[in-house]
Amino acid sequence: GEGLGKVGVLVGLESETGDAEGLSQLGYSLAMHVAAAKPLYCKVGDIPPEDEDKEKRVYVQQAEESGKSREIAEKMTAGRIKKWHEEVVLHEQVYLIGGDGKAKVSKVLEEASAKLGAEVRLTGFVRVKCGETNDEPKKED
Repeated sequence: GEGLGKVGVLVGLESETGDAEGLSQLGYSLAMHVAAAKPLYCKVGDIPPEDEDKEKRVYVQQAEESGKSREIAEKMTAGRIKKWHEEVVLHEQVYLIGGDGKAKVSKVLEEASAKLGAEVRLTGFVRVKCGETNDEPKKED
């Protein structure tokens, strides 16, 4: 069909479970989520400080321009950063594939760990779309 096969996703999972089929199904559904939700980071701790600071500066400026008190401006900024995390961090996103439409990906991983009888860790992901390039410079070790 039109647009089919234009996005590719790899998801890294680690687990000691013997249920390879269950782990494979989880990986498939997480890959579908990544394709649809377009996260930028796996966990909050993966966000480079400069990216977080850039977002924070924008939100602080918006809060200050609203004329609110310093305390209210700080709460507004914290709320907006939390909301931003929910948009760009895979673990913080609401899981789009199945479920109740409310559970975060981190909760889905906890539930999968319980169901599969061993902890399931999401080690990373890669999302590529045909025609897009990654212009970010590679960081050297």
